[in-house]
Amino acid sequence: MPAAGLVSLTVRSSAFDPYVVLLGPDDRVIAENDNTGTGTDAGLGSIELAAGGPYYIEVTSARPGGTGDYSVTLERYDIELLGPTGGETWKLGEQHTISWRSSAPSAAVDVTLFRTGDPRASAELVASGTANDGGHAWTVTGPPTATAVFQVCIPYGSRGTKVCDTGAAVALEACAVDSTRSCYTGPEGTLGVGACRPGLQTCGADGVFGACTGHTGPVTEVCGDGVDQDCNGVDVPCPVCGGTNCADDDPCTEDACVTGKCQNKLPTGFSLLDCRRATLDETLAGVEVACRSDGLTTVRRRHLRRIERLFADIERLVARARVARVRGRCVGHFAAARRRAMKLQQRVETFASRGIVCGASAPVLTHRVQALTMTIIQLSSCASTP
Repeated sequence: MPAAGLVSLTVRSSAFDPYVVLLGPDDRVIAENDNTGTGTDAGLGSIELAAGGPYYIEVTSARPGGTGDYSVTLERYDIELLGPTGGETWKLGEQHTISWRSSAPSAAVDVTLFRTGDPRASAELVASGTANDGGHAWTVTGPPTATAVFQVCIPYGSRGTKVCDTGAAVALEACAVDSTRSCYTGPEGTLGVGACRPGLQTCGADGVFGACTGHTGPVTEVCGDGVDQDCNGVDVPCPVCGGTNCADDDPCTEDACVTGKCQNKLPTGFSLLDCRRATLDETLAGVEVACRSDGLTTVRRRHLRRIERLFADIERLVARARVARVRGRCVGHFAAARRRAMKLQQRVETFASRGIVCGASAPVLTHRVQALTMTIIQLSSCASTP
């Protein structure tokens, strides 16, 4: 302990029920605990220790034989203001960071400004209950003063008081009208890294710098494009798509791996319809080849011809719909094509269930006919153009 103060201890484990003991320099037990709160975690809160040490933390199991991973969190209720250090001049409208160091990360921080330099005088709350992460960005506000003093505070454990640190005076001044300055509002340490660039502020007639314009801060990284968008110093390579080529079972999709994710993009409108017709035509030819090797009986040949004739009718109606100059005629041709497509779908499903469609080609043919039917339905309003 660099100085006398309060500490808290928390021991967490999902593998066993922890027990914590705090020992002094003479090995004397200062405090110990089995459970804290509603779970099995062990903890010691707001233990007052003298300066010096060393102090020892002993962790064991509350029950015999308990073993496993665990974590120990130590918080010392202290805080030190690191910046501003005093003597700086901050112009109205500029953004500056008030920074501090604290060993109690779970304790919220209050940041207070005293324009007269006297902490006993009226205070302005700059930040209330902000995260204890070491810094708070503040845009300088008026009125101007040469004696501005900042103070940072955290709760002093469970004592109902606070521990604070107060800095030296800085000047808050109006800027020169029409003067400009470089500015940046992104996180500290990202300026000049990757795509992050500064912007510009201009001082207005009121002596206050306006908004920072033209700057580029961190944004979500786009993998593999050679640009470090999140300004962390590296461009993230795109992950592979699970070692696959992203191909699906639809021959009409454009399959690709984009930024680590498989994309299967379908064409739209008549482009999709053309693909559906072409793939069904190829499938029908494959069915006939399969049936020949499997024995093309008279019954199978007759049923296959029925399927082919229905498909030819659909082709003819779709062709007429494409060249129809009147929307009503286009809708009529598509309505007829839709009825034949549904009839074709019904026949194919029946023939597949009766074993008339040969071998493993039955489910493929059924799927192709269903896809063509759905596409015809989608285009039957004639809202799309060829």
